[in-house]
Amino acid sequence: MEVLELKPVKNKKVQLYLIKNEDNTINSEEYKFLEDLFHNRKISFVVATLKENELNKSIKTPLLRYLDKLSIPFFNVDIPEHVKYFFYSELSEQESLVAQLSKEYNILRSNPAEKESFKTQNLKSWIDLLKMELKEKKEFLTHTVKSNWIVKKVLDLIHNNKEKKISIIHFSPEKFLYELRELFESYNVIVKNYDFSIKNDKKSIPIST
Repeated sequence: MEVLELKPVKNKKVQLYLIKNEDNTINSEEYKFLEDLFHNRKISFVVATLKENELNKSIKTPLLRYLDKLSIPFFNVDIPEHVKYFFYSELSEQESLVAQLSKEYNILRSNPAEKESFKTQNLKSWIDLLKMELKEKKEFLTHTVKSNWIVKKVLDLIHNNKEKKISIIHFSPEKFLYELRELFESYNVIVKNYDFSIKNDKKSIPIST
């Protein structure tokens, strides 16, 4: 079973272009940037986190179709299934408990004799606490855990690459950008951020298959 072990980069120069991308499409600014980048620099590989259906050959995203045309190696980086199962099982159990307690709370609230009772108020406090814990666990999973696994996967690709100078393009949703940059830099990867959404021209361009 794969474990979360992050090893710093040694004896290699690695530069990673971290590009904000929410839906795995390519707008005109990104297209021009990628064209220039591929023309002027040897890109070792491209990474992103895609859903399973987006990896299906018959319905590939515009981003994947574009990379296919250029014969650029692409790797999907995400949390392993066994890790997802562990966290989602725990979240599911707690969500079921909250639903059960909320039902009990609503019954008490509908009873005039119990509406303002200590039992009702205490139950409400417990539900609020569980909801807060759920929110924190979900944020921990979707940010800290996911970001660490993404970086681990990319670092593994770097370590398995025999080149001494490696350039990588990494497409990522905005919510992960800060944490990814911090993690990559802590493991000796040079990071350059790009956010094309601040440009005036956001028009998506068609990419033929």
